[in-house]
Amino acid sequence: MIVSTGFAVIRPKEGLHAGFAGYLLQSDGFVGEVVANSVGVSYPAINASALVRIAVAVPPLEEQQAITRFLDCKIAQIDKLVVRQQRLCERLAEYRAALITNTVTGKIDLRRFETLQKNENINK
Repeated sequence: MIVSTGFAVIRPKEGLHAGFAGYLLQSDGFVGEVVANSVGVSYPAINASALVRIAVAVPPLEEQQAITRFLDCKIAQIDKLVVRQQRLCERLAEYRAALITNTVTGKIDLRRFETLQKNENINK
């Protein structure tokens, strides 16, 4: 779904792997060129003629496929790590909330903590 008044449909031609094209269009170099060639203040946009003039390096098809496989694999690994970290953050937030609740309701005995804290101050 596209929610915009301006967009460009970019279809890969023969010799350009669709997955590679997708990554290429997300690359800093390509995005930088689009931004540099955009006009307008409140809604900057690039016109079609400027868009098609952006030069990009396109390796042979086999290399494009290898690059796409590599990026797909690495991005999948990164996405799994991100999900794992998000779950960890959620669990830590739950633990934090439970800790606060249990402490302010007296379910946690703070006398031992105060003793440990005094010992730490003595050892400094």
